[in-house]
Amino acid sequence: FAFYCAQALLAGETPTALEFANKALPQVVPSQPEESTWQVKSENGCEPFDVTAVNQEEALRDALFAIGWSVSPKT
Repeated sequence: FAFYCAQALLAGETPTALEFANKALPQVVPSQPEESTWQVKSENGCEPFDVTAVNQEEALRDALFAIGWSVSPKT
């Protein structure tokens, strides 16, 4: 399975490579967190919309990005 994983990686087939990696070393490969759909609502008149993310923090980041905002560290 490790050999097939390497072949899939070289071919750029990441999902297939992950499947073979899970079969080769199930105790080592971390499981992917499951995504959920989050509804974004605004009190400022913006129409509600959905984002798909693994947790609320990522949902908030994606919602800000969707409305044209960005967040970066202050230097």
